Amino acid sequence: MSESRAILILCAALAAVPVCGQPVAVKARSAIAPSNSAPAQVNAAMPVQELVLTGIIDISSYRRACLQIESPGRAPQFRTMAAGEQSGDITLLAIDSEKARVTVCHRGLVQELSLNRQVGPPRPSPGELQRDASHSAYHTKRAQLDRDRDDELSGK
Repeated sequence: MSESRAILILCAALAAVPVCGQPVAVKARSAIAPSNSAPAQVNAAMPVQELVLTGIIDISSYRRACLQIESPGRAPQFRTMAAGEQSGDITLLAIDSEKARVTVCHRGLVQELSLNRQVGPPRPSPGELQRDASHSAYHTKRAQLDRDRDDELSGK
């Protein structure tokens, strides 16, 4: 990724404007709620927090992820972190600027956050496509049988 493209993506992500006519996904959200199966350091009294990846900076050897931490009833907190860096209960494990995603460990749970979002309606799975084709074939056959029956009844 070129330096100017990386800067444009970061600026566009922060300003929520398209880059070169392409829409830029601004946020990738992942809600983290403490659970009983989480490691011992997770306290049940800890509030639900949401991590948001707001940008990735990739300029030569300077690579950082811009994160926003949202907690109910609190102002959002912002962190700019490098891979391997820890801030509170968040550890940034990896930054993949080519795929616009990061891997974080938050309260003992490893998760991936991404800037990319699908533009337009969601793509159907192969199973859904096959089911739709089968359904269409059924209706086509049923319509032909109905026409044949109507022809027999009318005496054609």
